[in-house]
Amino acid sequence: MKIALAQLELRAGHPQLNTQKIIRFIYEAKRNEANVIIFPDYAINGVKPSDNEPNALLADIEACNQQIKAAAEGIDVIIGPLDMEAQQRRSFVVDNKSTFFELNGGSVPAAGEKKSFLGRILAGTKQRIKVNPIGIANVGKFIYLYDGGSTVINTKGTVVLRADSFKEQLLYIERDEIDKLLPVDDPEPSEAEKIYRALSYGVKRYLELIGMTKIVIGISGGIDS
Repeated sequence: MKIALAQLELRAGHPQLNTQKIIRFIYEAKRNEANVIIFPDYAINGVKPSDNEPNALLADIEACNQQIKAAAEGIDVIIGPLDMEAQQRRSFVVDNKSTFFELNGGSVPAAGEKKSFLGRILAGTKQRIKVNPIGIANVGKFIYLYDGGSTVINTKGTVVLRADSFKEQLLYIERDEIDKLLPVDDPEPSEAEKIYRALSYGVKRYLELIGMTKIVIGISGGIDS
């Protein structure tokens, strides 16, 4: 079984834009003869809907879901929960194999507890696939930055496939090869490099989001700055 991991750059609160990209990735995965394609949680809206979202937005999300279903003929599409109740359903059964793999839901921001999250995963015994988005989500009080780094982990708790940070990618892996692959051999970036990448991407995307092309940075050495 050939599995496609769709690490997308998503726009929070723009279901139609995200759906266009989702459908494009579905068609690309079908051209490459994938059997299953997995998207990040809440990929349609780009961010988890709240309890008080306007009905028009929820209706738009459902309409987009129908468009995706229509495009999915010939391939299984796993796109994560569409509602609050489904959030807890993190394990999926494909091809009637209950031990197939576990999808770990819930996107973790770049500044989130990714190390402890991976530690919890590595203690398990199932094949695990984690598909993360990239992008920024302005939720009012905070702006969350998602850096990607989607991961496939074998039954020994070893990372055998990892997507790049801050890069949109469609990766493929054969289910039967997950436990045969060698561990990922890429050096962990330094903390300074991680911060630089996050700032570079986040500032650029935020300025694009608010429609600004130039900024002025004022630097003061005063005691009150």
